Amino acid sequence: TLNPQSATQEGSYYDEELEMWVWKSEAGEAALDPSHGAIRFRVNNCTFRETERPVQAPFVAAQDKPPASNQGPKKAGFEADRDDKAVEAQPPFQIQASIKDDGMGMVIWWGEEE
Repeated sequence: TLNPQSATQEGSYYDEELEMWVWKSEAGEAALDPSHGAIRFRVNNCTFRETERPVQAPFVAAQDKPPASNQGPKKAGFEADRDDKAVEAQPPFQIQASIKDDGMGMVIWWGEEE
């Protein structure tokens, strides 16, 4: 999940060690950790991209062998590049959301139970 800083509470930063966003406010710091409860967010935009139906399931290079034709995966959300590595294409459906406003983010930040 990619979250631009502009969609988070003011004072937020990404903590590389924790691998999550942290909100720094007057009350202290609070991590945006979905394992600790519900997150309230506002959907700003939805993007739907037309895609073609895959002709075969893509292989996972680290686990599976390439197809017998040795042509690599085709049109399954992946495209083969010149080094024969799978490159992920744009997702067919993407939601852009924000937790920037008051009351948004972890429900427990606002003194509410789930």
